[in-house]
Amino acid sequence: MYVYKKFGYTLSHSAIAQSKVGTYVAKEDLQAGDLVFFLDYETMDGIGHCGIYIGNGEFIHASSGSGYCVKISNLLTGSYNTRYATARRLI
Repeated sequence: MYVYKKFGYTLSHSAIAQSKVGTYVAKEDLQAGDLVFFLDYETMDGIGHCGIYIGNGEFIHASSGSGYCVKISNLLTGSYNTRYATARRLI
């Protein structure tokens, strides 16, 4: 991920691999900069998407939906709340 590379961290492109680095963080203990992971949208089985938590229940990520853009989404509501799997802290 580009942002982490700017700070000297090299991460795999794979969300599954990224979900195994750093330290586990409980959802209620998230801090800005933590990586958040979500189940695969189609299968709901295994890690399929990730983003960077920015605070106030929001995270920034590269959307795989319409428009394929970098966007800010809420992980406390809707699909992302349902698909939330885990979080990791690297910094």
